[in-house]
Amino acid sequence: MLKNLYRLGRVRLFSPLGIVIVGALILLDEIIRQGYFFRPSDIFAPRITHEKFLVGLFMIGFVSQYRRMRGSKRKRDEKLSQKV
Repeated sequence: MLKNLYRLGRVRLFSPLGIVIVGALILLDEIIRQGYFFRPSDIFAPRITHEKFLVGLFMIGFVSQYRRMRGSKRKRDEKLSQKV
């Protein structure tokens, strides 16, 4: 049981491909329901809109990618310091 929970913790929830797929599905739903691709004025509307979900998804993807790159840089620096 604990082994399965450990594996579940290692799954990357916000992979780059996952973010792209979810973003594409949100845009597809936007086109089907509202009939337009993206309306920037809806970002500032008081109600919950597709545009707000896309902006949030973009921010999550940016932070996730930044953390991943920062982590890989740390690993690379640790390997270099161990070799010396």
